[in-house]
Amino acid sequence: MSVQRLWVLLGVALLLCAMSPEAALARSRKSASVSRGHGKSSHGKSSRGPRRKKKQRSYRPPEMPSSIEFQSFDLVTGQGQLIVVGTKHVPEIRLLVLSDDRGRRFVPDMADCQPPVGVELPAEGSDPALVPANLRWRCTFSVPTLYRKAALIGVAMEWGDKSVEVASQKVATVYAAAAKSVPSAPKPREDGIQAPRPQPLPGTDEGGDPEDSEAHEDDGGESDDSPH
Repeated sequence: MSVQRLWVLLGVALLLCAMSPEAALARSRKSASVSRGHGKSSHGKSSRGPRRKKKQRSYRPPEMPSSIEFQSFDLVTGQGQLIVVGTKHVPEIRLLVLSDDRGRRFVPDMADCQPPVGVELPAEGSDPALVPANLRWRCTFSVPTLYRKAALIGVAMEWGDKSVEVASQKVATVYAAAAKSVPSAPKPREDGIQAPRPQPLPGTDEGGDPEDSEAHEDDGGESDDSPH
């Protein structure tokens, strides 16, 4: 066999080895590793830019009014009318807390505030300086049915250690005027209890839930004939 023929056979053998599945797999793995290497920077970090942080909303505590005026109360519907003074934004009626002569504190089941008649407010997000000072917001609230069998003795707006309330004598006067037209209206009890205001939890700005101070009196205090 000549030397030239041996070289031809050797070349054919090398070509067959290069075309084997194992060799093809090795070449594909090598190309994949090379492409991954190009996707990273010299420091090993991804070529993609840094992730954008989500914009955090700034917290604005509730705006407390300078005063509250108790205008009227309807014992039939359980609705009362308030004038809330001194806020640049719509009063946060969720701060409204009512109390009765059974020592219960509770929130209204409906409440809503409207600006004074004829006053047009700037668009949302406008400079607060554009809002007229000492606006007299007209607010309506409704006493839940469960609490209408007791006399209303307290109306306030509370947030943490801040509180703006209607004078107790003013609440009594408005309630007495409403009771004159309803013979079956519950009269304020001489031994009525003024519920203490819950103290804010340490390290927080919020007070306790007004409904927590009822001490589960709903069952035992439902009837006006219950002993005291």
